Amino acid sequence: AQVDIVRLMLRMCPQGVAVVELDSRRTPLHLAAGNGGPLPLLEALIETGPEVRLLRDAQGRLPLHCAALHGH
Repeated sequence: AQVDIVRLMLRMCPQGVAVVELDSRRTPLHLAAGNGGPLPLLEALIETGPEVRLLRDAQGRLPLHCAALHGH
């Protein structure tokens, strides 16, 4: 499954969970939450780097805000 691939990638490169896009400052969790990513994917990202749930993007939004903004 795709989530298993993401988990493997996170084990190999856990710092990738906090990588941000330069302009938007969004993390993988912002992107997954905003696009309605499956719960196991969101859990894997948060388990790998719990601090990412508190990072704000360039517009001041938390990943939770991105999910709510897009109806997820």
